[in-house]
Amino acid sequence: MTIYIAHQAFSGPYDSADPVADRAGIFAILSGPGHQQKIHCLAQSANVRTALILRLKEHDFAARTDLAIAVHYTPGVQASARKHMTEKLLREITI
Repeated sequence: MTIYIAHQAFSGPYDSADPVADRAGIFAILSGPGHQQKIHCLAQSANVRTALILRLKEHDFAARTDLAIAVHYTPGVQASARKHMTEKLLREITI
């Protein structure tokens, strides 16, 4: 399944981190129904699954049952370019 955050297609939404691979990319933690989803976090990492799990623990998202996860993998993209992509997406949305 595909969802869009700003102009970018993301895989998901997933209801857990289980299907998320530990590859380079951008991830989002969302809540709410359909087009009304709120973005709680949008971040990038060389190891998306590991970073996502840490973020979920840091912000005590684990206790929530209404969260969804979306991922945009970026194979071959350097960290500086992922950061730029994430910043551009953040400018296009309101968190």
